[in-house]
Amino acid sequence: MKELGKWFMDIAKYMVTVLLITTIFSDMNEPIIFSMVAILSIVVLVIGLVMVNKDSETNNKKKGKKK
Repeated sequence: MKELGKWFMDIAKYMVTVLLITTIFSDMNEPIIFSMVAILSIVVLVIGLVMVNKDSETNNKKKGKKK
């Protein structure tokens, strides 16, 4: 689950990078597209962070039970 969460975070980074490069090198006249990509990248980032956090909590609980 942790690897899938990292994958989601990477996808969010790539989306933001593409959005920034696109706005720098071309005239983005569509604020709706900018907003939708920004919102989607935030959602994907949050999903990734939640997955990584849950996996970390699960691993900590397993380590605590072994002691």
